[in-house]
Amino acid sequence: MDEDLVAVYKPAGLLSHPSADPARPDLVNWLRGELQAAKLVMHHRLDLETSGLLVLTHSLRACAPLAQAFEQRRIRKTYLARVKGRPPQQGCIDQPLAETKGRVRAAPVGKEAVTRFVRRESQGAYALLELHPLHGRKHQLRVHCQSRGWPIVGDKLYGGEASSRLWLHAWRLELEHPVSGLSLTLECPTGEDWGYSAASRPAKRR
Repeated sequence: MDEDLVAVYKPAGLLSHPSADPARPDLVNWLRGELQAAKLVMHHRLDLETSGLLVLTHSLRACAPLAQAFEQRRIRKTYLARVKGRPPQQGCIDQPLAETKGRVRAAPVGKEAVTRFVRRESQGAYALLELHPLHGRKHQLRVHCQSRGWPIVGDKLYGGEASSRLWLHAWRLELEHPVSGLSLTLECPTGEDWGYSAASRPAKRR
């Protein structure tokens, strides 16, 4: 946290932002209470079941520049996902997505969505993927993995096998500070034992 930005870990199972139910806990309202920051603004979000790093602004001078950076895709996002299957060492999934009644599917005609991936480790029938979405479509990573036959473990909606959680984690953000212009690399540990050395690095800020 500095005068303009707040970087925070969102655990799986916690809403990123307020819902229609005021009694339901969410990250934004919790932070506003903890930090006494009325101007706190969230510019991106994570699914309920996804854990990991979120960056928010709490100053007026940082709000518009960070929103613009997200809109122009100048922020590089990296996720970790435990999948079932045998993906290649690296590759790119260029698959448009369409949404019907809250469920997203791969479609010949839909919104453009591209995800690059690197296989970090393999253990039997499972693999740890590093995912780099070039777009921020709803459920993009979950559907892209499922469309290639590597569903994310714990993803009940998109064919993942049963598990204690959805094994998808927002691990790293690379961006320019919206006020100072300095290059930032923020990392968030998984917070759980993923069973892979690559997923258990300590948090960093460079």
